[in-house]
Amino acid sequence: MTDLQANITQLEALYEARHKTDHVFINWWVGTFVLGVLTGGLYLIYRLIKAVHRKNKYSNIIVKFYEITIYSINKLNCEQNQETILEDSLDLSEMLTEHRAIKKSDWQIILAVIISHSILFVICFIVIFLLNPTNPADIENYFIGLTVMLLIYTSPCWIILFYFEIFALFYLFRSLMKSYLLLDSREEQFIKDITSTLKKRKFAPSFKFKKQCQPRNFWLHLALTLPTLGLNWIYVDYRLTVEAQKRFAESARVQGAILQALKQLAEESTEIAS
Repeated sequence: MTDLQANITQLEALYEARHKTDHVFINWWVGTFVLGVLTGGLYLIYRLIKAVHRKNKYSNIIVKFYEITIYSINKLNCEQNQETILEDSLDLSEMLTEHRAIKKSDWQIILAVIISHSILFVICFIVIFLLNPTNPADIENYFIGLTVMLLIYTSPCWIILFYFEIFALFYLFRSLMKSYLLLDSREEQFIKDITSTLKKRKFAPSFKFKKQCQPRNFWLHLALTLPTLGLNWIYVDYRLTVEAQKRFAESARVQGAILQALKQLAEESTEIAS
């Protein structure tokens, strides 16, 4: 097996691994207004953090895929005395670092804190409000419980925890806004680089990558949070969820075309060598 054929085998494995990373969420409307309501908003938090986790896993695959592709095309073109792709035009290490939104351990801590906070709130709500006293003799205990609950939720520790959760969620939104846009730009640049060296190949036209993610100003959305009572973040969540899935599909289409082109190049190289 030649080096090119070995590389193609690796690319095929990476391409198949996309199915495990390109997690498709259920319909956004159902997830938001059905599961979101039924779970008291926990599903929405899970979806946001899962989106970060999905993109991080995908990042590792896409960098390896492009790194092997660049190496394969450069090696093949050098053998045939053709123009090579300059690896400096796409800094793969920088790409992996910049578009990684948050470490897995970090978002797991955030998720655990939010879930614990939410569960405790639900328990307090059930105990204090749903178990409403019917016996006048229990009213005093009821108000004592209500007072304790208010003291808990107005305590400095609880307030700090609440603001930590809000900060964490905004941080995740901002990270996804930046990283998806960066990932689109880098992938588009990569396609331009290899197309210039393969423009005479019949697979080259299908390499054109169409950007799916639109630039958004995080600080503007943050400023609109209070005036819109947070409704603007529902729109942002919708766009990030839908656009991300479209960009994963577009990336899969382009990478599939690249894989087919390299297979064709391998066949032509074998024929020339024989």
